[in-house]
Amino acid sequence: MKVAVNFKVDLSKIDRSRAYKSQNGAEYIDLTCFISPEEPSDYDTHGGIQQSTTAEERKAGMKMPYVGNVKIFHSENCVFYKNKREKEEAEGQQYGVKKSPAKEISDKLFSPEPVVEEPVVEAEFDDDIPF
Repeated sequence: MKVAVNFKVDLSKIDRSRAYKSQNGAEYIDLTCFISPEEPSDYDTHGGIQQSTTAEERKAGMKMPYVGNVKIFHSENCVFYKNKREKEEAEGQQYGVKKSPAKEISDKLFSPEPVVEEPVVEAEFDDDIPF
């Protein structure tokens, strides 16, 4: 699977005190990216970017601010929607269009087996009591 994305980062939100230098003198900042190809946001983006935290910081519950967003522009072997309307159309939620291939596979894999009910046969009784 290949996914090509564009990143937009607001440099004013970067905590530059978390930057570090490599052996060759280049300066780096660690970022974490969250991508949801099938869940575009209200702004037609597919994820967010945060400054990374250490394991100790995460364990302590530290949250870093979002510093940017991600937008998918190309994919191979991965379903993604450019915006919410395209997703709704593909899934047929509002527009009566065919479901996405991923949704069809998911429905087949995780749907319960149909329950076959046996017909109820009522015994024939005669209301006439013989005694």
